[in-house]
Amino acid sequence: MKTSVYFLQILILAFIMLEVKAQKSYDHLIFPDTTERIILVKARKSVDKSENLSGSELKKELPTSQKIMRELNYPFHQSVIRLNQCSRNLSGNNDGPNVLFLSENQGGFPRQGIAIQSDDNLREYPKLNYVDLVISDNMFETGALDIYSHELGHVMMNNIWENFPKYISKKQHVSMGVTDYYKAFAEGWGIHFQRLAHDQIPLYQTGFAKTYNYDRTNKLWHSNVDENLRINAVLTNDYIHRKLLPQYNPSNSLKPEEHCCPIKI
Repeated sequence: MKTSVYFLQILILAFIMLEVKAQKSYDHLIFPDTTERIILVKARKSVDKSENLSGSELKKELPTSQKIMRELNYPFHQSVIRLNQCSRNLSGNNDGPNVLFLSENQGGFPRQGIAIQSDDNLREYPKLNYVDLVISDNMFETGALDIYSHELGHVMMNNIWENFPKYISKKQHVSMGVTDYYKAFAEGWGIHFQRLAHDQIPLYQTGFAKTYNYDRTNKLWHSNVDENLRINAVLTNDYIHRKLLPQYNPSNSLKPEEHCCPIKI
């Protein structure tokens, strides 16, 4: 475990260095194929005899592809894509391109294993770690990829820490839930990347302010409270200083006061 934490510390240091020197001229030293720094893959029915998720590579000239790539070309996203490739190079899991998988699975997920159809060519990468997101045209105005770096953070962890301990908590996966150590560590890692994206990309700041304008009505919605805590509570350390600590509960059952009110009001 200490070795894995050490690798994660190296990732943070590498991220700082890449922020300083993230020019495209260094890509040939990072990516095995600079033409495939990242590709977009649209979900399709699984290929026969394949146990992996399957999809078709989107053509670059499609309007949706261009909108997504325009957002992925923000300097911050380019830095974390480079950092992800560095984690793949470090772990030796560098077979295949970096992939953004476009599915209908609401939310965002780190995945492993994919079969990619490109024209008449089928490529299969059973060990490739990548991000799975839902993206629709109405999302671009406020930022369609605001949680991309969060999920990519999980992907980087999976690259480096292949045998990360399984979560034991049965509680719902939200920012205000009191969970087990491993889930808290993994999600805290992802949320920190999400906050960095918020700080570095003005579109996400304006989108957050527009979507979560916390008037009286909006404050009552559970999802809005969750999003606010993800973006703001990490920065202000509310999780440490204002947390309602749970009592020992061997049944691991959900207590409303632990789940719904971890931040004392």
